[in-house]
Amino acid sequence: LIPTRFAPVHAYLKARGSNPPQTWLSSLQTKLLQSTTTNSSECTNDIQHLLTQVKQWYETSTQYLLSDPKASDINGDYFVAYLRAAHRGI
Repeated sequence: LIPTRFAPVHAYLKARGSNPPQTWLSSLQTKLLQSTTTNSSECTNDIQHLLTQVKQWYETSTQYLLSDPKASDINGDYFVAYLRAAHRGI
């Protein structure tokens, strides 16, 4: 998860029962990493490689969006999702 002071933390999908609190995606990654200890080494390497690639994709996509929010989100999907989650009355 990329920390930022401006993110609407109260609007994230939080994993149920996670302690400390995690986003749903972060909790999924933790569970996958934990499963690597119970699987074969080939499966472990595949899972770790997949998680590394997903993390890189997420960071790249987030940086792209944050570099120019207006140009990156032409249809306004992220803004609409934010309004729906944080300001239901609008």
